[in-house]
Amino acid sequence: MDRQFFLSLLARYAMALAGACLVCPLILIAGAVNQDVLLLLAICVLWYVFITLFSFGINIIVIFLWITIRYFQLSQFLALRKLIGTFGLFIATLFGLLAVGFILMNKGITFRGINILFSTMAGAALVVIAIKGSRISDTEQYIILCAASLVYRIEGKWFKSLAWIIHSFYITVLLLLFAMLTYFSIDIIFGRIFQNLDSTVGIFIAGIGCCTVIVLLSYRNTKRVREMKRYKIYHLRHCLKLLSIPIDSQTRKKINKVTASYDLGIKGTRNRVLNLTIHDTYEAVSLILDDTSQSRTLDHISKWVLRCQRQGGFGIWPTSSPRLYSTYQAISILRDANLLDKCNTDSHISWIRMLQQPDGSFKGPWSKRTAWEDTFYAVKSVNILGSSLDPEKSHLCRTWCSDILVNQCIETNRPDIIYYCFGALTALGTVDDSISKLLSDWLSSAIEELLLTNISLNYENVHFSVMIYHLLNATGKPSVQLNLLTERINIAFAAELANIHA
Repeated sequence: MDRQFFLSLLARYAMALAGACLVCPLILIAGAVNQDVLLLLAICVLWYVFITLFSFGINIIVIFLWITIRYFQLSQFLALRKLIGTFGLFIATLFGLLAVGFILMNKGITFRGINILFSTMAGAALVVIAIKGSRISDTEQYIILCAASLVYRIEGKWFKSLAWIIHSFYITVLLLLFAMLTYFSIDIIFGRIFQNLDSTVGIFIAGIGCCTVIVLLSYRNTKRVREMKRYKIYHLRHCLKLLSIPIDSQTRKKINKVTASYDLGIKGTRNRVLNLTIHDTYEAVSLILDDTSQSRTLDHISKWVLRCQRQGGFGIWPTSSPRLYSTYQAISILRDANLLDKCNTDSHISWIRMLQQPDGSFKGPWSKRTAWEDTFYAVKSVNILGSSLDPEKSHLCRTWCSDILVNQCIETNRPDIIYYCFGALTALGTVDDSISKLLSDWLSSAIEELLLTNISLNYENVHFSVMIYHLLNATGKPSVQLNLLTERINIAFAAELANIHA
């Protein structure tokens, strides 16, 4: 939804209504006997303008909401049930305030009703702006609350105690606060002037004002590289890197612009970051690793990652408790920066070994990740650090991963589970030929299925499948299939970068 889309939509509305308004001359002729022709003409023009703008605004709102909801759903960023459960109080409060505004207008209290409508929409917009940097992860059990230059982090046991309170009341209180401030400000400034405002004019003003808030907020969001877009670009770029597809200088400039959108605290006067996590740095390093001009950024990230080092493992941020996934990502970054010698290798390996379960899998602290994810991160981290598990523990882990891989992954057709289990097996040592053959056959059918899907919406499964291909070193895969998949990934990647100006 860019400027060209808005203009084309407005042009279509204007042309359609212009055709519909051909009836205006008939109205003028019919009313010429008893009415002022100029007055009728003015009424026709005003009606035309009103209908055009009102219809245009409503259409934009509906399109924006529908595309956003469907896009988030298909991108697996939005679960409607979870959304309603998490933000139910906020949604109920929002629609409740809007209902109060309409009721007041219906009872003739026009100005106050309009003020409530506009203040509610403005308050909702301010909430979106205020919490844009905030993050919450049920998987890793942490919350980062950002407002302006203030930041407050919660994790671990405090997360369990406060998460439901923040879910239920935080943004609702912000909505009420911003709406009240807007309401009283408008009431003080314009209360006496528009006290006797006509209801029809009031509805028109409120509609235009609310539509303006939504359109401006939407337009503002399209001008910045959003977190979700960065996440998708990272996945697609990593796919192309694993498939050995080079990129041109123009694409490199766009990728550097995406990297610059991470709050790394390098440029300007902001020496501290607000909501940066180890996962952000992992994505950024993946994007810039093959670019020699970004050595300063890589050095800055590496120093920040070293600050996340604990006595055992790495935290999500410098003062955070260690997790298995953050430890794996931190060690991977330091390996790419040739700084593994800065790690407390022995303490990290000992800490990881302590997290192995009796069945051979691993379970990290403060983690709600699945066992195969934590197992992959644990085994891979030990492997990168140049060590291995004890033979008995290694056998237990290999048996557990093989059982999950053969009996669950292939049947459920889950590329993510297959990657984590197979990745753990490759890190543990030699993989049985029977498993390699089984995965090779599965990958052939998986690539065919992926070619029938929308790569841009199915990017996570595409990414996992490409990583499995890379682990298999599957040079024997049908070249036509792989070439088609590579071409589709390249097209999806170019489409994601299309509206980013180098």
